[in-house]
Amino acid sequence: LKKTKHILEGKTDDEILKLRAMENNYKMAAMRFMYGLTLSTMLVRRVVNVWLITRMVQISISCGLCKESAFAFAAFGSLMATVDINLDVISASRMGKLSLRLLEILQAEEYSAGIHFAVYFFIQTRVDH
Repeated sequence: LKKTKHILEGKTDDEILKLRAMENNYKMAAMRFMYGLTLSTMLVRRVVNVWLITRMVQISISCGLCKESAFAFAAFGSLMATVDINLDVISASRMGKLSLRLLEILQAEEYSAGIHFAVYFFIQTRVDH
């Protein structure tokens, strides 16, 4: 969590939003696979879930954005608001807002429910509290 958080602190929202589109088919397939695994590890394998989400964000930053990236940023924000030792709600809120913008830009409607759930249930409830 700390390594990914550090990577993101060095980037502005505009820099993230302007990242190139992911072109590597193997990376895109890996992102789809990791997305599926995050859903099944959320409650039973929390350590694996955290690793998957942080890895998805790292791949998005290094290899470009794909539809699953929008979910990865929302999920990472929810981790920062609920799991991170410091409970960094300011950074979590930033990730939530960023994921909502990516949802639009990437036209990732198929991930809309999960993104909105992460943002409005896990992140915003802590920010507004």
